[in-house]
Amino acid sequence: MSWKENALINRAYLSLGSNLGNKAENIKLAVELLSERAGDVLKVSSNYETEPDGFVSENSFVNIALSLDTPLEALELLEVCEQIEKELGRETKSVNLNYSDRVIDIDILYFNNMQLATDRLTLPHPRMHKRAFVLDPLVEIAPKLRHPILGMSTKAMLENLLCNN
Repeated sequence: MSWKENALINRAYLSLGSNLGNKAENIKLAVELLSERAGDVLKVSSNYETEPDGFVSENSFVNIALSLDTPLEALELLEVCEQIEKELGRETKSVNLNYSDRVIDIDILYFNNMQLATDRLTLPHPRMHKRAFVLDPLVEIAPKLRHPILGMSTKAMLENLLCNN
């Protein structure tokens, strides 16, 4: 019997970014590892090249979004994401909104319609609606997905962000 047949399946949406090394390869490897360790990757956006947001760097980013069906709970998925980041060479996490270059960054945007606020994880992601580098790829794979707090679709959040910048 497979895990799909005897487990509650959760739907998660993730944002991945890389601005060091072979960025596209870093993203590809992270997606493969997520598929092996976290569940079924359903959709993966195109690669989006973006400028750093929140810090200055000469290195542009490659960003994607993906959807995933997983038997893991939210904090278990976070642990898998953090382990993959470490394995691919990420040495430090951003603390207190102090960002820096990174080999890979994996953020959980949504986990079902869960609303959660802990020291380790806030769901939905608290800054996603302010980040075009997150919303552009997410619109590609889930334009109608509704934010459980804001009540806006991904597409509406992106349009709102672009109108206000």
